[in-house]
Amino acid sequence: MRLFVVLLVIGQALLAKDLVDYISQMDDASGQFLLETIDDGDVLSTSSGSFSLKKPNFLYWQQTLPVERLIVGDGHWLWIDDPALNQTQKRVYDTEMTQIPLLSWLVDSKKLEDQYVIRKEDHHTHLVFYLTHRLGPDDDSIVITISDGNYHIIQSDHIGIDTHLMLTFDQPTRQYEFGFIPPLGRDVIVQQ
Repeated sequence: MRLFVVLLVIGQALLAKDLVDYISQMDDASGQFLLETIDDGDVLSTSSGSFSLKKPNFLYWQQTLPVERLIVGDGHWLWIDDPALNQTQKRVYDTEMTQIPLLSWLVDSKKLEDQYVIRKEDHHTHLVFYLTHRLGPDDDSIVITISDGNYHIIQSDHIGIDTHLMLTFDQPTRQYEFGFIPPLGRDVIVQQ
């Protein structure tokens, strides 16, 4: 029985390492995103735009539809610019990224091993990873499908809301995107 438990633990560690290794190979990435929130088959919201990330702590997330919004992680601060509100929020980067699991594991893939139990299915055309949160409710989960280097991520929560994130990697990463200066006249709210 102990040998079985040891093999099970080793197997889980290898699956986690496999996914972490796969994501860790990506030092930087850029492309397009489509984000949908779905409840019982009904699409509640849809947004799209472009993104860039550079490990370990840089993020650029420009939403263009349905409204413009820009999120920039410069390694120290997470800037959230909302032109419609004429407002920019300045938040502590590390604190905020832990609240955005769909993005935080792309920037820091090592968190996957600590936070999730991982199961892998290897299909001929794509890989599918099933992640169950170690400390959360049993029905909180993430499914990551990787096909042709693109990601389709589905996060399901315990109240039945699914968040679908499709990432298409098709652009070069531009270093200048990771700096942010609030536009003149914009209200800046600092949250510590």
